Amino acid sequence: MRSTRSRLLIAAILTIAGTFGQAAFAQRQQQPPIPHGKWWRRPAVAAKLQLTAGQQQKLDEVFQASQDGLLDARADVKKLEIDFKREMNRANVHRPVLEKAASSLSAARARMFDRELMMLVEMRTILDDAQWMRLQESQMPRYQRPNGPPPRR
Repeated sequence: MRSTRSRLLIAAILTIAGTFGQAAFAQRQQQPPIPHGKWWRRPAVAAKLQLTAGQQQKLDEVFQASQDGLLDARADVKKLEIDFKREMNRANVHRPVLEKAASSLSAARARMFDRELMMLVEMRTILDDAQWMRLQESQMPRYQRPNGPPPRR
C-alpha cells in the first residue's frame, strides 16, 4: 500500500514538474526571436540590419549592463534545479519540501525570464522599426518568412 502511494505521489510530482517545463517552454516561444550572444557584432547580421557604429556601441552597453544580473539569475536557476532534482530522487519523498523546491525554481525562472525581457526591451529601443522587423525575420524558419519558400510536404 505504501509503495503504491509513493509511486502515485512521484507520478503526480513528475507531472507537475513537466508542467513547469512546458510553461517555461511556452513562455520562450512567445518571446520575439533574437539570436544568442552578441548578434549585433556578427558582420552578416550587422550588414543585414544596417547597424551604425553608434547602435552597436549602445547594444554593447545594454549587454554589459545586463550581464551581471543575467549570470546571477542563471546561476540561481541552476542551483535550484539541482536542489529540486535532489529532492525528487530521495528515497523518502516529502511533499512540502518538494512543493517548496518547485515553487522556488519556478520563481527563479520567472526572474531570469524578466531580466532577459528587460534587456530585449532596451535593445529594441535602439533599433528602428525596419531593423527590428529584419532581425525577427532572420530568426524565423525560411518557410515562415515573407517571400520565403513554401513549406515542403
